[in-house]
Amino acid sequence: MTIPAALDFSDAGFVCRLSLTPCIRLKELGLEGDLWALESSALFSVAVDGQVLDAQTPGWQVRHLADREDAPGIRHGSVELAGAIPDLAVEYHVVTYSSAAALETWITVRNHGESLHRVTRLDSLALDLPSGAYDLHAFTGAWGGEFEPQQMHLDRAITLES
Repeated sequence: MTIPAALDFSDAGFVCRLSLTPCIRLKELGLEGDLWALESSALFSVAVDGQVLDAQTPGWQVRHLADREDAPGIRHGSVELAGAIPDLAVEYHVVTYSSAAALETWITVRNHGESLHRVTRLDSLALDLPSGAYDLHAFTGAWGGEFEPQQMHLDRAITLES
C-alpha cells in the first residue's frame, strides 16, 4: 500500500490536515483563517514501559492507513504507526462531521510480539495552542460526579481524565 503524503479531513470551513511522512504531524486544525492548534502538537500520548510516546516520537513509520465514510457526513480515518518500540503499534483515529466544526479522536495500542509491555497512560488528544486567552469547558468523568460541567481559565497545561 502506498501511503499518501497527507490526509485532509477539511470540510465546509473546518480545517483538519495531517502530514503522514514519515510519521503523523499536524498541519492545520481549526476554522479557515482561525487555526486552533500549532504544528508542534503531539496529537496523542502513550506511556509504555516508562517511556512516553507521541506522534512525533523518532522511529515511528506509517504502516497502514484507512480512510472511509462511516455514514453520510461522517468521515473516519486511522493511521497505524509502528517501529518506535519493537512489536508495538499505535493506531490514531480521527472522525470528522460535515455538519460541525468538531472532531473525535482515540488511539488503540497493539502488541504484535511475545514480550509484555506495561501501558500506564493513554491520551487521545494532545494539542499545543497558539498564544491567547482560553476558557476550557469540559465534563467530569469521576464516579458519582459523571457529566458534571466544569469551566476553567486555561493558563497552564491541563489534563482531563475520565
